[in-house]
Amino acid sequence: FIVSSDGDDSPPPPRKIKDNDGTNAKRKRVPTTPAVAKVAFLATVFIVSIPKHKEFRFLHPLVPVAIAVSAKWWARCEKKMKAAGSKKGRHNTTFLAAARWLLRVGLLAQIPLALYLSLIHQRGMETIVNKYVSKLTMKDHVFDGGIHFWTPCHEHPFYASVHKNLTMRYLACDDPPSVVSSSSSFTSSPFSVGRWRTFEKDPLAFVESTYGKTPGDDSKALPPSHVVVFARERDILRVWFRAFAFAQLADEFHAHVPVDREGQERAYFFAREKKKRGTTTPTGGGVGVLR
Repeated sequence: FIVSSDGDDSPPPPRKIKDNDGTNAKRKRVPTTPAVAKVAFLATVFIVSIPKHKEFRFLHPLVPVAIAVSAKWWARCEKKMKAAGSKKGRHNTTFLAAARWLLRVGLLAQIPLALYLSLIHQRGMETIVNKYVSKLTMKDHVFDGGIHFWTPCHEHPFYASVHKNLTMRYLACDDPPSVVSSSSSFTSSPFSVGRWRTFEKDPLAFVESTYGKTPGDDSKALPPSHVVVFARERDILRVWFRAFAFAQLADEFHAHVPVDREGQERAYFFAREKKKRGTTTPTGGGVGVLR
């Protein structure tokens, strides 16, 4: 114990910690990692929410960040509430139990939603491809133009689901106006038979100008042997299907509510009759009626 010369026995003032350069310069506060992660998360969600077309896969890179930030917050929250509960009584422990219960309910609520979106919603195309298209062969069923998916772009399974050498075509998304002129009906893709926007405006005019009104008409391309369409296009092309001797082989549920437009509640699969020795049979392994 040291007594100062003037009789003051108070402790000395605390020493000021100096920076490496010997000064007391005020350091800039650097944002912590969780803060940066939150800003990046919110900014990404905001940006991907602007376009009309949205998919959950756009948020897949954010899932690890969201889990890490949520886990850290929950651990800190539990620690604080436990400490407060031991001092102030039962109130905080009850709140902690309620928070845990709400968390469990929120997690359990994801299970039926995940099952519905994975097994029921938009299952029509997968059902048609797995149940009908995958059983076709080039030798016995597929001929002329092959199998056509007259659906919005990116709304049909393709070779990722059909692991066979089948001739299949689809309606591609529109190219930028600077690349393709408005009068053009076809894209350069070898798997494309045209652009979806052109087909959507007038499906009947599109197929008649491409394949003709009847089988005897001169046309630019061979008509397909099989066609996959939604309910709206099926009703519009009913007369054309009948003229080209198409038979409806499948009528599958697709969605309870329209996905991005009306007429997508059901998906249909058509097969064109192929003449064999004086007879005509639908080339899809079954008999259908176009009503």
